[in-house]
Amino acid sequence: MTLKQKLIAGTISGALGLVTLIGCELYDSRFSNADRLYHESHVDANTANRYDLTFNEDDVMFFGERKISPETANAYLETFNNSYNLDRSPNFGRKKYLPKDIASFVENNISPEDIVELIGEFSDLQISEYNQDFTFVDIYHLIKSNINPEEANKYALLNRDYNSNIRGIDIVKYKEKGFTFEEISKKARENWLEKSLDE
Repeated sequence: MTLKQKLIAGTISGALGLVTLIGCELYDSRFSNADRLYHESHVDANTANRYDLTFNEDDVMFFGERKISPETANAYLETFNNSYNLDRSPNFGRKKYLPKDIASFVENNISPEDIVELIGEFSDLQISEYNQDFTFVDIYHLIKSNINPEEANKYALLNRDYNSNIRGIDIVKYKEKGFTFEEISKKARENWLEKSLDE
């Protein structure tokens, strides 16, 4: 490489570094390592800064990877902030649902409006009667399908006893297809025995 080429390369490299530095300085001060957002997640400053102040750098990277916009994430956050039942409840506190659960709500097409409707329609006591291993998404599906805690919690015991992974939506599908709890219990036990023998 000639001296001229080295000088040009150095100038370009320095200019790119300056552009990166300037780009990183546009991020809110809450982002301690804006370089990660800029280079690893490709979340630009304009987008990152629009996420609610509650969200930190890791949260924004998580949302960026899953293509969840600031407007969508903030709508769920606002819902939890304004729903006194979620704020007061020991089992369903607002922090429990950030940020992975927001992604889960989005993937399951559960809108903030649906959550408000659910919280308004059912008390903390009713919701807390469901086994604590059920997520809010699970409980959402169970309540919407009129599956009471007593019935749903039997499936949660299968998860514990046989290392199953039966979620709320699974229980709804079993009911729709006419499977009884006894049939599912038998299948869970068989799967558990089969796995045990393979180990």
